[in-house]
Amino acid sequence: DCNRAAVVTFLWRLKGKPVPNKMAEFKDMTGNSDFDKAISWAAENNITTGWADNTFRPWNTCNRAAVMTFLWRAAGKPVPTKMAEFTDMTGNEDFDTAISWASEKGITTGYNDNTFRPWNTCNRLAVVSFLARYSALNSN
Repeated sequence: DCNRAAVVTFLWRLKGKPVPNKMAEFKDMTGNSDFDKAISWAAENNITTGWADNTFRPWNTCNRAAVMTFLWRAAGKPVPTKMAEFTDMTGNEDFDTAISWASEKGITTGYNDNTFRPWNTCNRLAVVSFLARYSALNSN
């Protein structure tokens, strides 16, 4: 399973490890230099907003909807031409738009039963696969 700190750190590394202008002020920063730089960069670029209680929850496992939303925000929140037709969309506008964009761009295909399983924990293999497809999209 992949935690939130790892997901944003993978994305941060993919983007070339940009140095944030300042460190994020989430009250649960990790104390690990790379994780904290990545979280700060992600917060600074509105890739993550954290939680209402001013936490990032870095060690929480990351679900599939959150991974798609991080990628979608990193891409600049592009608008998909249509909403995905997975039978288990979330009902949350940002999550569903992110999932639809990712599906349209081939970053995710969902499952054979026409589900996306947005609340399932995203494992490292899936995160790396999504990042590879995202990276290929941006290199064209």
